[in-house]
Amino acid sequence: MTNPRERGYWSTKYAKPWPPLQCGVKYRVIQAFTDYDGELHPVGEEWLYLGHDYNAYHDGLSLFISRDGDREWHLRLSALDNPPDVHRLEQYLEPLS
Repeated sequence: MTNPRERGYWSTKYAKPWPPLQCGVKYRVIQAFTDYDGELHPVGEEWLYLGHDYNAYHDGLSLFISRDGDREWHLRLSALDNPPDVHRLEQYLEPLS
């Protein structure tokens, strides 16, 4: 993930759901995956989903999340390079109640 930014840096512009992800919901990783930048996201990792941006040309998905409820991180995924399938994130994440 890229370096964190203050809350509102990305989510103000990109606060929109990416089904099945809903803004303001906390998620837990249920199947480990490595993001586009090579960072492993292990089973049990939790974060708050804030929004996304999608680039259809590269099948790239940017998720904007918060690990600590204060700062935002930019988590980059690419369906062309490695899992997870950006169109089936429910296989990798579960919402927390």
